[in-house]
Amino acid sequence: MESGERRLGAIMFTDLVGYSAITSQDERRGLRLLEEHGAVLRKVFQRHGGVMVKSMGDGLLVEFASAVEAVNSAVEAQQALVRFREEREDKASVRARAGHDGGRDRALSRLRGQARRGS
Repeated sequence: MESGERRLGAIMFTDLVGYSAITSQDERRGLRLLEEHGAVLRKVFQRHGGVMVKSMGDGLLVEFASAVEAVNSAVEAQQALVRFREEREDKASVRARAGHDGGRDRALSRLRGQARRGS
């Protein structure tokens, strides 16, 4: 992007709830969960046109062309992670949380109610 160029889009930041505590108790388990959750999330982000900007430990920064795609991705990611947890023997896997910034795009506020809290 050229200096001074503006574009409307949305960013999402995700992290894993309780990751530090899990890793401090069992580092191998923590690293395995990080890898598995990341694989689930990256597939969902790609389906919605998300571009991974940066990963920081258990956090992912993803850019989307619109707030609609960011929110749709978050809803699908929650559903995919619920299925992921249900399929595991270790039901106590960590949860992911996501925050969005859709700039001036009003779609974010209209779609926010679709996401299930605590998934």
